[in-house]
Amino acid sequence: TCDINGDGIDEIVVGLPSYSSDLLSEVGLVQIFMYDTLISGFVNITIEHPDPMEYSRFGFSLANIGNLNKIGGAEFAVGAPFGQNKGRVYIFTWSDIKSEPEIYQRINGESISPLSNISSFGYSISPGYDVDGNSYEDFLIGAPLSSNVFLMRTFPVIYLLSEFSFNTDHIYTKNADTCEIEVSGSRVESICFRMEFLLSFNGNNTPNNANVSLEILIDRILYERSFHFRVYFLQDGLKT
Repeated sequence: TCDINGDGIDEIVVGLPSYSSDLLSEVGLVQIFMYDTLISGFVNITIEHPDPMEYSRFGFSLANIGNLNKIGGAEFAVGAPFGQNKGRVYIFTWSDIKSEPEIYQRINGESISPLSNISSFGYSISPGYDVDGNSYEDFLIGAPLSSNVFLMRTFPVIYLLSEFSFNTDHIYTKNADTCEIEVSGSRVESICFRMEFLLSFNGNNTPNNANVSLEILIDRILYERSFHFRVYFLQDGLKT
């Protein structure tokens, strides 16, 4: 069970790893039974294998791994230990927009470890438990056919918040503010306006400072069509 949508009522998540479609044998399936207070009964949601592969057995293991992103309800993990060569685990989170679970992360057995002999990754998954005391649940993934257990440590999630503001709502060419920019070695008078950009972040148990790489692209659609800009950033009298 797992409170996926954060409404305070646990959902029942059921794995059907031996489910076969018309084209693939034992591809697997997951069913979620959500209690709806309006009808006083259960509503069924079906999650098909995101990367269908024969005999991958999606839904072989299931686990409530806790609220990893600290938003809404808890995330849950689904194992497909015999798919994608060495096995794969899928992390699902609730989408308020779609009103259904969506993939939060894929964890591939072949990329999680340098071990060449790893197999059955996702055969078992432990419930979430904060082993390192950072307020985020960690969990274990078993790969018994290669005698491996992997500890998946969860790090703090940072949410970026951005704000744009301009010193004008309209630009009139007759009385607009002007400035000079350098074009082909010459100073040219151009219409200028001020833009302010504020970037902040928050999260649970996050550091006080964070390094962020940021790219602001103006006239993106025009640039993609013609590789030309109508607007430039001005820094120290030079357009950028």
